[in-house]
Amino acid sequence: MLRIGLILATIAALIGLFVVLNGGKRRAAVEPPSGTRSVEIRVRQGQLESAEPVVRLTEGERVSLVVISDRADELHLHGYDLHVRLIPNEPAKLSFVANLTGRFTCELHQAHMEIAVLEIYPP
Repeated sequence: MLRIGLILATIAALIGLFVVLNGGKRRAAVEPPSGTRSVEIRVRQGQLESAEPVVRLTEGERVSLVVISDRADELHLHGYDLHVRLIPNEPAKLSFVANLTGRFTCELHQAHMEIAVLEIYPP
């Protein structure tokens, strides 16, 4: 009985450690210092007007997504779980440090429209 309790306590401790470490890794700095790569995305009448379809970044790189839409919406960066409200014809900036590797989509929530994909590679 003591052995089962010890095993369960060890598993609980490992899960707790995983949650703490993974949670810290998923946080993105909202306003990084200078030296930021800027990516501008324009959406007009429900169509992507200008943007790189796939933005390739290196882990640790600072990036600022600047989105201009002619309609109110909300930009969501999946994987990082970052959001910014879009006001018609006003630039909205979403700045963060690319601290997760992988492929992440940027979506306009109300329009259900993917506007960019970020591919973040290890250094």
